[in-house]
Amino acid sequence: MPDIRRKSHLATAIEDKRGLLAHGDGVAPHRHTDGQLLYPSAGVLATTLAELGRTVGASERTLSRLFRTELGMGFHRWRSLLRVQHALVGLVEGDAVIDTATRLGWANPTSFIEAFTAIVGQTPGRYQTELRRGDR
Repeated sequence: MPDIRRKSHLATAIEDKRGLLAHGDGVAPHRHTDGQLLYPSAGVLATTLAELGRTVGASERTLSRLFRTELGMGFHRWRSLLRVQHALVGLVEGDAVIDTATRLGWANPTSFIEAFTAIVGQTPGRYQTELRRGDR
């Protein structure tokens, strides 16, 4: 498990090169000094490792190694976790499942539903339904 108290080389590279936000655990948002929650750029959500490498000025191999050593997971896993985290926020706010899938860069809603279910343990629709029941 990475130490989330220190800024990783990966986060530093991403922040320094393009102002894209990352956090030591690779997934969680962090709070700006004014208390506002900040999330990684939407470009990070939909990008490939090659595109991210071009953006931050690092090779795919270097980034792949940094994701494994500093975050304990590959880029694709990190990106899926990050996308699902953003999806949770959108679903809580009442966004439609299909709109959420599209906005966060999934190729199709089925891929989104499968990834969401694998990580959260239920479909996005069921998640929203349970939220509504809990609000009553």
